[in-house]
Amino acid sequence: MYDNDSTLSPHSGCLTWLNQRSLQYTGLPLSQLLHTPWTRMLHEDDRERFLPLFKECFDRGEMFNAQYRVLRFDGQYRWFLGRILPVRDCGGNIVHWFGTNTDIHDQKLAELQLNRQVELELNEKKYRLLAEAIPQIVFTATPQSGLTYANAKWFTYSGQIFEQACGLGFMDHVHPEDRAKCFLPTNISEGATSPPATESETGSRYSTSPGTAFGQGPGDVSYQTEMRLLRKDGKYRWFLVKCISVEVVEQGRKWFGTCTDINDQKLLEHKLKEAHDAAQKSTESKTRFLSNMSHEIRTPLVGISGMVGFLITTDLTSEQLDYVHTVQQSAEALLLVINDILDLSKVEAGMMKLEMEPFSIHAMVEGANELLSTLAIQKGLELGFLVEDDVPEIVVGDRVRLRQVLINIIGNAIKFTTHGEVFSRCSLVPAKPNADPKDLTIKFEISDTGKGFDELERAVMFKPFSQVDTSSTRKHGGTGLGLVLSKEFVELHGGHIQCESVKGQGSKFSFTFVARVPPPNAAARVTTPIAADESRMDGLLNTKQGAGRTPDLLSISTSKHMDSKDLKAIVAANLPNPAVDMKLAIPAKVLESKRAATAAAVAAAAAATVTADPATPLLPDRPEMPTSSNSSGSSSSTSTTQSNDSKLSESTEISSHGSLSTSGVAADVPEQPRILIIADFPHARETIVHLINQLVPKELNPLMDVAKGTEEGIEFLTGERQQTAITGMYNYVVINLAAYMSVMEVFSVLQKDDINVDRDFMTCMITTPVQRVALMEAVKYKEASMELAKSSSDQCSAKVVPNKIEWVFKPLTKSKLYVNMKRKTAQQVAMNQKKVFSQMQDALKGKNIRVLLAEDDMTNQRVIRRYFQKIGIELVIANDGNECLETFKSHPKGHFSLILCDLFMPIRDGYAATRAIRDWENEHLQEGERRIPIVALSANVMANVAEKCLNSGFTSYLSKPVDFKKLSETLRKLVL
Repeated sequence: MYDNDSTLSPHSGCLTWLNQRSLQYTGLPLSQLLHTPWTRMLHEDDRERFLPLFKECFDRGEMFNAQYRVLRFDGQYRWFLGRILPVRDCGGNIVHWFGTNTDIHDQKLAELQLNRQVELELNEKKYRLLAEAIPQIVFTATPQSGLTYANAKWFTYSGQIFEQACGLGFMDHVHPEDRAKCFLPTNISEGATSPPATESETGSRYSTSPGTAFGQGPGDVSYQTEMRLLRKDGKYRWFLVKCISVEVVEQGRKWFGTCTDINDQKLLEHKLKEAHDAAQKSTESKTRFLSNMSHEIRTPLVGISGMVGFLITTDLTSEQLDYVHTVQQSAEALLLVINDILDLSKVEAGMMKLEMEPFSIHAMVEGANELLSTLAIQKGLELGFLVEDDVPEIVVGDRVRLRQVLINIIGNAIKFTTHGEVFSRCSLVPAKPNADPKDLTIKFEISDTGKGFDELERAVMFKPFSQVDTSSTRKHGGTGLGLVLSKEFVELHGGHIQCESVKGQGSKFSFTFVARVPPPNAAARVTTPIAADESRMDGLLNTKQGAGRTPDLLSISTSKHMDSKDLKAIVAANLPNPAVDMKLAIPAKVLESKRAATAAAVAAAAAATVTADPATPLLPDRPEMPTSSNSSGSSSSTSTTQSNDSKLSESTEISSHGSLSTSGVAADVPEQPRILIIADFPHARETIVHLINQLVPKELNPLMDVAKGTEEGIEFLTGERQQTAITGMYNYVVINLAAYMSVMEVFSVLQKDDINVDRDFMTCMITTPVQRVALMEAVKYKEASMELAKSSSDQCSAKVVPNKIEWVFKPLTKSKLYVNMKRKTAQQVAMNQKKVFSQMQDALKGKNIRVLLAEDDMTNQRVIRRYFQKIGIELVIANDGNECLETFKSHPKGHFSLILCDLFMPIRDGYAATRAIRDWENEHLQEGERRIPIVALSANVMANVAEKCLNSGFTSYLSKPVDFKKLSETLRKLVL
């Protein structure tokens, strides 16, 4: 210990003298220290604290005494005890201040250490009291000394006393496999601050390896693990051990830890893992079973469908043809059931993948309703749909799955509805804020007037293989998979499905799906397997193109010679599609003669006589009407007729090319349509109004009154009910009534003279073939009765049906403007099958093509042999994979043009045979020589089969039963 002495000025308190020891301590010359404050060399914290106290003592002339740190010449601070006393003269006046600084650094550190130790002991006592109160095992330990403390919970659990547990004595109660986890970490990474990974992140909860820890500094280092500890009754239980470093001392890092009993949780996790593994194995077993069953069921279907395909091309009586057609339909129905079951297994196994491609929503909705229309007609139901204007024409999505969802839901609605209507609506859901602009959410709503369901029935509606009605007397069958698959498909498409109903008041199903905006100029794929040329308009244009053709609304130019009656008839003829193919009486024949007369009058007025083709449109800029696959309209019953934006000239002249030139005669203005709509069901009325607004040009501004049934419609006609939107007489009457007798009532009123219609009004009758037959029978009976009742002097013929009437068959679609509904009959199937064979015969003629078939099933061999016989190709058959390989090797290179290979065969399967062939080719083929195409044949249609085939060396893949059309396309692609 030594003193540093100095004197201070009585006026300023600055240094006036320092002894040699003070100068040696600071390492500064005297000149730099004189006349400076004495606090200059103090630690910053001490200077801020003691300077005010010194000033107070200095002002009062009292002694100053304090402990503070002073800076040494080497930059280190040491603790000093400072005393500053005033020195007075005989008169009591302060002449200067004298100060001494005594070095107490070592004493101060010992004091601080002692205080810290006392504080730690007090804290440890407090924490031990707390540790004794909690239900967990609490302990302290060091890496060198082992266990230094454990609360009473450990002694109660283990049965040890402290002397037995301290140090490493507790290790006797640690499971031998877990003892390595008891080594506390010493190689702490200074930069690693993450806690040990949890089970959810690594798959093994608290799987920190022994000897590792995370954190930095005291109180920021943690270690945790799981281990089994022995209870005093001899049983082990799982504990979660968590440790944290609380301080660093010379003997090493001290740890504070807890042990939490997690034995019940571990047992539960073990049981859950066992249940999960069992469920996964069950799913895999079920998937394999369904795959095998698919193979076994599809194999005999090959024989059924294949032989039916050949049988239908032979000469059969109409009765035999009907039988064959029934067999074919039954086989297809069985195949649909198998596909449903396989789709469910794919979804459950996570193997269902969406095939995203551009498609037309309008065509998909029309196709689904067209497919189900026969069922609705048989039950006398009104089937309709409406696509809102804001729904885009083409979107990107899985058209096949979405169509399947739509068919499932609409089909169920028809199945459980005995009277009334089934209606579908498609709309666009407004985009959410910050949503991807390329995503579109489309919503479908399908409502019906059936019996509905309650909450109990709703609970089982989306469960696999469940039926709402499980009684033995239920009327409706099915696999119970339709709604289940629909829900899965919708959710795969980013949407959701829901339903609501009131028992006895119908039901409403709705679902959404997320589609993508298609790229520019994207072409829509057809929604159904029907060939694209079947949906074009050549049927109507080429069928009776002469007098039987109805003029287009936009193909007739208006002139002063055009009678307004003709215009009304033309507009009415374009509202629905005349049933040309049904050989109905169509008043368009009458219109044709008027059209010819009108054309002649226009030509004469222009002094340019031209012979016009009846099928050639007179207007050069006439917009082409859309087909069902690319239409832009939004109604179920017709396409949008675009208004003619170009102004009509005062008169027209027809050139030799059918174009228009102007003259100077004023044209007539078309008469505004005034329409009365009579329909039973609200959705049917809404649809008719919607399509008329789209079809009739906006310039005509159609006016409509809507009657909610027969009685209200008759009141509009007779004037008993006041017109709402129209002033004047109706020139169009649209009828859509469920009961044919109700139609007869309206027809009877329309024959009266004093009703509210024009003399030349047009009637549009929306009906079904069944209703029309019944209606015609009633008309015949009514007319016969009227003939018998009229007097001999009455020469007027008895008539019930209005003079000008167009018949439109449900469901109403855009494509019906051009082609009447085409139904696939057995004769059409036969013609298509023969066409496939004849086309392949022509394409393969003289090609000298040989095909090697590897197939172990005799029925499949017969079917495929028969196909190649019909198209004139030599076929060599191998009964297994070994025979296929030997046959291939025994012939020169290039002898076979193609190999068809079954996947599952005895001795050597198709995968192994194909790999062996590819290995042989790698050894024997020269560079540039063609490898033989190998096509896989299998009844296993699981998602991974095609990928496995590709990896094995197959060129292509066909599923069984083999579709002859697809097989022909494959031959064209790989052989020709």
